[in-house]
Amino acid sequence: MMNFNYIQRFFYIGILLAFLFSCTTSQSILLVTESYEIEISGQIQNLPKELQVTDLSLEVRFYSCPSLDFGKYNSDTGTYPFQKNDCRLKYSQKDYSLNRLKFSLNVNPLINWTHGSIELKGIQKVRGKFSAGENPFWFTKQESSSKKIEITYEFRSTENPIPDKIQTRLAEKFAPIIVLKKNKKFIPTNLAKYYKSHKIKSSQKKFDSILYGHDYALKDEYLELDESLYGIGVTHLYYHVRYAKTFVSGTTKKALPGWRDNFNYYYERGNGDVVISYYLWYDFNEGPSPMGNQHEGDFESFAVLIDKNENPLRFMATGHNHVMLDTSWNNINSYNHHPIIYIAHGRNSDGGNPTSPYGGYEVSLEAGNFLFNLIANPKDIFPEITEDAQIILPKDLEPNDLKNLRIGPGEWIDRKKTRYVDASKLVTKKIERLVRWEEPGWINQSPVSNPNKTYFVKAEDSFFMNWNGRIGRHPESKINFLQLTQYGKSPVNPPFKMNEEQHFTFEKPSHDRCEKGRIGDYCPKFIGDEKTPQFSK
Repeated sequence: MMNFNYIQRFFYIGILLAFLFSCTTSQSILLVTESYEIEISGQIQNLPKELQVTDLSLEVRFYSCPSLDFGKYNSDTGTYPFQKNDCRLKYSQKDYSLNRLKFSLNVNPLINWTHGSIELKGIQKVRGKFSAGENPFWFTKQESSSKKIEITYEFRSTENPIPDKIQTRLAEKFAPIIVLKKNKKFIPTNLAKYYKSHKIKSSQKKFDSILYGHDYALKDEYLELDESLYGIGVTHLYYHVRYAKTFVSGTTKKALPGWRDNFNYYYERGNGDVVISYYLWYDFNEGPSPMGNQHEGDFESFAVLIDKNENPLRFMATGHNHVMLDTSWNNINSYNHHPIIYIAHGRNSDGGNPTSPYGGYEVSLEAGNFLFNLIANPKDIFPEITEDAQIILPKDLEPNDLKNLRIGPGEWIDRKKTRYVDASKLVTKKIERLVRWEEPGWINQSPVSNPNKTYFVKAEDSFFMNWNGRIGRHPESKINFLQLTQYGKSPVNPPFKMNEEQHFTFEKPSHDRCEKGRIGDYCPKFIGDEKTPQFSK
C-alpha cells in the first residue's frame, strides 16, 4: 500500500506540473534563463504633461526565435499571423517600476535567446497622441554582445505637421475623375448619413485578439448600418495628406514581426515628398461574382506621391486587401492634375469596387480551387469611357472640360493606343465634399506643436474616425452553401492603417509593382513619358 506522504507529494507535483504547463501554453511564458546578466540603461525625454513618472514601468522580454519564417504576410492585419506554438508567444518576462526619468537595471535573458524587447508601459493616456519612439525597443543577441543596451524614449506628438489648409488644397488639386458603369448600383456615397441611424453591436468573437500583443487588440464591436440608406446620398471623398517619411514602431529589421503598433507613429519632413491618400466609401460590396464576398461597408483607395514642389511622381491603387498597382505618374491619364480612375464591377454582380487608372480590361480572380473557379468565375471588369459609363467630377471641373479627353499614352508615343473621347455628357454628379481623415488622438483637440488652432472634426465624421472596430454588420467570414454565397468581413475601421486598401498612412507609392490575377493583371496598360499627363485645360 502506497504511503500517504507519497500520495500527497505526487498530488502536489501534479498540481505544480499542471500549473507550469498552463503557464507555458495559455500564458506563453518560459522561465528558464541564462546565468549572465545584460545591463539596460536609458532615459525618458519630453514626458507629456498627462503622465507622471510614477505611472511608468518597463516590461523586459526575451524570445528564442532562430527561424524568422512566419508564413505568408497578412495584408488584413499588416503583419505575419500568429500560429500555434509560435515562438513569438513564448518568452521570459520581468517588470520594473520606474520613479525617475533615468533608469538602469540588470536582467537575465532567456536561455538561447535571439531577440529582446523593452516596452515602456503606463502610457495609455496618451496613446495615439504622443509617440514614445520605438516602443517596444527591440534588440538582438548580436547587438548586445557587450552585455549592454542603451535606450532613449523620446516622446513626440503624432500631430500632422502639414497645416490643414495646405492638406485641403493638395487634396482638391489631385482629386479624381471617377468612371463607373452606368447602371452600377453602389457608387461612392458617404458615412455621414449614418451618423444618427447606426447601431454599435458586439460580435461573438474577438477581432484579431492577439494582434499587437496583449494591449492593442481591436474592439469587439461593429457598426450596424441602416439598409434603407444604401446607395443614397452625395459623394464624399475621404483623404489624408502627410509627409512620405513616417516612423512606425515595430517595423525595424530587428523587431519580431507581429507587434507593429499603428498608433505609435510620427511624421518627419524628410526630403519633402508628400503622400495624398484617398478613400471612396461604398455602402455594400457584392464581390466580383454572384456567389461571393458580400459584406456591408467598403473602403477602396488609391494614393498619389508628390514632391516638395507639388509635382506628381507616382500613383498607387489597391483592392482585395493588397496593392494592385504602383507605377509612375507618367503611366496614367489625368486632366488638370486630376487622375482618371475606373471602378470595377463584377461578373453578373455589382462588384467588389477595386480602383484602377485604366479602363476597358478585366481580370479573372482566384476563387479558391478549380471547382469554384469554374462555377463562380469571379472577375474585376473595368469600364471604358463610352455611353455605358457614368462620371463623377471634382468640384473644380465642369462637364464641358471633358469634351476632348485624351486616353492613352499620347500620339507621340503610340498613336494606336491613344484616343480622344467626348465625356461631357457622361457626368452624373460631383464630389460634394472632401473629408480630411484626422489623426484620431487629436480629433477636436488643441494642437501642441502645429500652426492649426484646433483639429476640429464634425460630429457626423468623428463618430467613426476615432472608433476602433468594424464598419458594417459582418464581423466574421462565413459561407452559406445553400445560397452558394460567401459573406465576408466588414472592413476594419483603421483609424490608421490596419488594411492596405483602406489607409496608406504607413504605406506609400514607392516602386514599380502590380498584381496578377488568375487570368490577366492590373499592370500598366501603357508606358508614357513626362508629356502623358494633361496638366492644363
